[in-house]
Amino acid sequence: MKILLNGQRVFPDELGDNPAAETPVEFLDCNTARVIGEFEGIELNASFWDEAGIGTEILFPDPISGVTIFHPVEQFEPYPFTIESLRLDPNPIPVPGAPALYSADNPYAGPWCEREAFQFPNQLVITGGTPEDVISYKFEVSGSVKKSADADDLPIQGREVTVDKSDRITGKRVCGSVSGEVDVYRFSGEITDFCVDGSATIFLNGRRVCPREIGKPTKDRKRSIEYLDCDRAIVQGNFEQISIDTVWFARDGFATSFNVIGPVRGRTIIDRSNAGDIDDISGFVITRLSGFDEEFGEPVITVANPNLEECFQQIIPDPVQPFFEHCGPTDGGSNVTFAYDNPNNTELIVQSEFVGNATSEPPQTLEPGRNTFTVKWEPTTPDERLTWRLNLEPFAIDAQPTATSPPAADCATPTLNLRIDGCKLTNPTNRTVFVAFNFGGSNEGELTLQPGESFDFTNAGPVIELGPASTESNFGAAVGERVLIDGKKVFTVTDKQCLIA
Repeated sequence: MKILLNGQRVFPDELGDNPAAETPVEFLDCNTARVIGEFEGIELNASFWDEAGIGTEILFPDPISGVTIFHPVEQFEPYPFTIESLRLDPNPIPVPGAPALYSADNPYAGPWCEREAFQFPNQLVITGGTPEDVISYKFEVSGSVKKSADADDLPIQGREVTVDKSDRITGKRVCGSVSGEVDVYRFSGEITDFCVDGSATIFLNGRRVCPREIGKPTKDRKRSIEYLDCDRAIVQGNFEQISIDTVWFARDGFATSFNVIGPVRGRTIIDRSNAGDIDDISGFVITRLSGFDEEFGEPVITVANPNLEECFQQIIPDPVQPFFEHCGPTDGGSNVTFAYDNPNNTELIVQSEFVGNATSEPPQTLEPGRNTFTVKWEPTTPDERLTWRLNLEPFAIDAQPTATSPPAADCATPTLNLRIDGCKLTNPTNRTVFVAFNFGGSNEGELTLQPGESFDFTNAGPVIELGPASTESNFGAAVGERVLIDGKKVFTVTDKQCLIA
């Protein structure tokens, strides 16, 4: 097979929104793929045709290594199917659509895969009669039907397969006749009604059958599953059990649930009332429904939600955004205030952490709306910053937002008291402090105080001792004036202190 795109020859694995080229995936045909490598996370997206029409299914196979062939026929028997895409990652893929290292679409799932026998898996062959003895027939199917010119290898000797204009197809109903030739039909679903006027030879899926065997009610007749919305579906028919698979978001992240109801009869609505214990913040999605004729048996019908990815995106919570508000001095460190905006109408339990020497943990429960909290911070260097980091992975959100304070030097240094007893300046912090001073005129300088270190200003120059009522001095700062620290921060000189400008 040669494929030309805009006049250029291309290979199938180069086509699609996510081509298989440059990935460890090779699609061999409609429903077979080969993967080379070691992967814990595998997401296989497939389409299949059953009595209800086309459906979709998402499979999460077990981890693989080496060369692996994917051909999940056992999951879809007896129905035809195609692998739409494969997604691979070294780590487990927690939910459908979560980030993956490789994503590859199957190019054969396009026009090359839509063969007549694939879309119309069943075959009905009717032959008999003569030009003098015309045999009329009519039948109806539950799916779709079309005329075919191929009877495969059936043992019909001396008879020609014809496509007659007199054989009419109206929707799901067919009316036709044979007069010595062969009429062949391909159809999906099953034959729900059949009638023939005369002695005809009939083959159904390669097996010769009697007319009275066709169109009889079967166990699965008139049983179906239809999705009304992301979180509502209709089950039609009698079942011993219905299993309900759902995904939803609790306060602490993504969750799945499984519930079984039954027996059910007639028309049954599947919704929040019977889908299980759904403690959601933004809705839930029914991912798959299966019907059983016996407890703990094999399902007789399984239908996945055809809009699973779109529904999943609708219930993912809006991400929480953290912010830095402000910081200021406190004894032995700084107070840092962070804020966050939770746009959801329910509180979220979010894993988060501080990067930096904070003395307490950040809040784990984040209320709706904009909120603030304050934490004490004990930096070890002037350039250190305090960062609050949120982990939103449990909510299937890729972004891991952060909020970061300014450098420690811009936030806070504790007030330094100058006592009258010895006029000592002490550094009570856990970091080095640089002090600039002036004792009047040109008598100025600077000093460095290590953590816990003191400096006695008694012999440093003309120092005046202020009493409680003093307000000014010719040689230094008055009570209420400030000291320059680290070249940028200023702190108040308190009552009964030696003067420092």
